[in-house]
Amino acid sequence: MSTVCPGKHISDFLEIPGLRDLAVAEYSDWQQSQVDDEKLKAEFRKARDATLEDGLDFMQVHEDQDPEFFIKNGVKRGIARRFIGDIEY
Repeated sequence: MSTVCPGKHISDFLEIPGLRDLAVAEYSDWQQSQVDDEKLKAEFRKARDATLEDGLDFMQVHEDQDPEFFIKNGVKRGIARRFIGDIEY
C-alpha cells in the first residue's frame, strides 16, 4: 500500500468534502438532529465551538481521538465521545 506521508496510509485518511469549518458546523447540526433534549443539543454546540475556537478540523479531531480536549472545554463526557466517535459516519 502506498503511503501519503510517513506512517500514514491512504486508507487512514478521511475524505470530507467542502470547507473545513463548514463541515464542522454541519456535523454539529447532524449530531443535534440525533437527539431531542435541548441540553444535549447545547453540548454538541459546545463541542463544535471548542473545535473551531482551537482551529481544529475533522481530520485533526479524528487523528487525536482525545475526548479530554472537549471535556476540558466544558463538554459532557458522553457528548465528547460521540462527537469524536461518529466522524467516520
